Amino acid sequence: MPEAVAGMLQVAALRRRLNLLYTLQFTMLLLVFVLGVYKFQ
Repeated sequence: MPEAVAGMLQVAALRRRLNLLYTLQFTMLLLVFVLGVYKFQ
């Protein structure tokens, strides 16, 4: 039973890390897009 709980915690931590990565990538893309639009006005 403890192994299953540890596994679930590991998966949750990994998912949180992936979520953070995707959020950072999305923020960067949004920033680049906004800067591009601002520049070409």
